[in-house]
Amino acid sequence: MGGWSQLIQLAQWGAALGVLLTRPKTFKAFAAASLFVLMAFLTLSPYYSPQYILWLLPLACFVEDRFVTATVVLMGWITYLYFPVAYDSLDGRDSWIPPLVFLLLIARIAAAGRAWLVASTSSNPRPT
Repeated sequence: MGGWSQLIQLAQWGAALGVLLTRPKTFKAFAAASLFVLMAFLTLSPYYSPQYILWLLPLACFVEDRFVTATVVLMGWITYLYFPVAYDSLDGRDSWIPPLVFLLLIARIAAAGRAWLVASTSSNPRPT
């Protein structure tokens, strides 16, 4: 178990250091890079809390990318369905919870990938 934990921590640090390589030059690129780092942390973390959505929503608004904003809002709704509504039924009797958790994971990965794309393209504008 110790090896996996170290590998996950290395991946989290790698995401943060990878963003430094893009050297965000605009506020939009910085917001997208920050969102990517948070999404990488959340995706690779063994814990998930409803408060994490409060970290993501403001950054998603500053990214100004409709896909990222819609995906983070979708994550908020999934988190709402998962925690207050279905948290008591985590004993495995409800068959709709694992697909909901899987959808949350896919949304995190999609938002992180798109945030990376926005951060990397905004940081290096093409010469005109």
